[in-house]
Amino acid sequence: MDSDAANDGPFDAPNAAPVDAVGDAATPAEPPLALLPQPPRFVPVSLRLGLWFGGFYNQFGWLFFGFGMIFYWVFAANADYESIYFFASDVETAPGVVAATEELSFKVNKRSVHRVDYRFTVGGVERSGTSYTTDGGLGPKSKTTIEYPAGNPDVSRIRGAGSAPMPIWVLFVTIFPLVGLIFMSVGFRRGRGAARLLADGMPAVGTRVREEATNVKINNRTVMKYFYEFPAADGNVYEATASTHLTETLAAAQQPLLYNPANPGDATLLAHLPYRPQVDELGQVQPVKLRRLFWTLLLPTVSTLGHGSVVLWRLVSNI
Repeated sequence: MDSDAANDGPFDAPNAAPVDAVGDAATPAEPPLALLPQPPRFVPVSLRLGLWFGGFYNQFGWLFFGFGMIFYWVFAANADYESIYFFASDVETAPGVVAATEELSFKVNKRSVHRVDYRFTVGGVERSGTSYTTDGGLGPKSKTTIEYPAGNPDVSRIRGAGSAPMPIWVLFVTIFPLVGLIFMSVGFRRGRGAARLLADGMPAVGTRVREEATNVKINNRTVMKYFYEFPAADGNVYEATASTHLTETLAAAQQPLLYNPANPGDATLLAHLPYRPQVDELGQVQPVKLRRLFWTLLLPTVSTLGHGSVVLWRLVSNI
């Protein structure tokens, strides 16, 4: 298992010493492998949560997703999707008249967006609709041209205007929450794998055989990739890797690790987990301090509650 550099970072550095009080870092200590009981081991829920949601990948992903979704709700959720669904093919036109206009708080290219309500008649049936435009010259009773998909006057717009406040090109803002989701999924997958190894993995000691400088920098420090060889229970030697910019945390040439006995190539260094597991003298894996877990879960909780409430509000308002 390649413990990637993105598990490190300013949000929840995996190699930071356990914190007993604010501003008071305890001396880091690796869990003695001899004290670890044979798998399966009990992993406290708090430690599992820390592994699932801790580390740079997760924290950066939730931060990027949380802020990116703000832009999604403001821009992409108000984009003119009908221009793709209904007006990409043949359209028909009919004369119309403006019923009312309203200047909105939206702006496109520094120009205010106006909501324009209109009426038009097709086949002897009077219809109404709403369009959005930056043309402030359309006042009540102004004559205009209405267009609609051929044979479907139930969907219409003022020619040259949109069916929503924002043009379709604002969808580019969705790249921000998507990037966040990618980081979150990778971080959660790695954290879940680490929790599984902590519960069912076999202990071993890896010896560093080489290191490489990568082209990545975090906080102006080059990320180094370290390679460790370790003997497995099947008698073969396997390799584990870890990448970090906090090189002092992997200064020791030998590092304790856990590996999957069914697939020894799936291994992780204990020093490189988002949360260093602490083991007592009885071999019991200790839970995470609630204060530290609170900060780890803060971004996921705030983002989930905040955007979840927006989704709920939009669903209720459409009923």
